[in-house]
Amino acid sequence: DNILKIEASSVTPTVYSQIGLIGDFNGWSSDVVMSPCETSNNHNWYTTVTFTNDDKGKFRANGSWEINWGTPSETADGDPLYMFTGIGKANGKNIGVKQGTYVVLFNDITGGYWFFKK
Repeated sequence: DNILKIEASSVTPTVYSQIGLIGDFNGWSSDVVMSPCETSNNHNWYTTVTFTNDDKGKFRANGSWEINWGTPSETADGDPLYMFTGIGKANGKNIGVKQGTYVVLFNDITGGYWFFKK
């Protein structure tokens, strides 16, 4: 017998006022602020960004390094396996990005990120 059981989550996720993308492409100086997908109770964020070179970056909350997400790779910054999609790890290594223009999506509950080339 295959049985599926779905239960309500008891987790209350943190609500962030801002999620940004920062990295080599902007000198690690200021976030590319992402837009919320919803006007309230938002946990999905998006932006369009152009990378002029192959670089590395991370997501972070509220313009601070206190809460940030990087690649889940245990081996190296910019691991190509996690370049276009992955589950961001708290304080993880830098995510590799390829030159080009991308629509970038990020979920602050799961850490899921996606880079879709335009």
